[in-house]
Amino acid sequence: MDSSLPADNPAFHRWTEVTDAFAREFNRLQAGDQAALAEVRRLSGELQRMGRALGLEMPTAASRPPSFSK
Repeated sequence: MDSSLPADNPAFHRWTEVTDAFAREFNRLQAGDQAALAEVRRLSGELQRMGRALGLEMPTAASRPPSFSK
């Protein structure tokens, strides 16, 4: 694990919580539950903000493969 994000780091714990929640909601959306769409969008935005705060380059719609640009 990267030493800049130790397992006891609160930011790391929040990132894992948001990532897990995104996966659950995305699975609901894929299963046809349109009620999950708003939460997927919210969590996606939160993950993007977290990534930018860490200095990570976040993908944009233009940089995604065509299958994800719908």
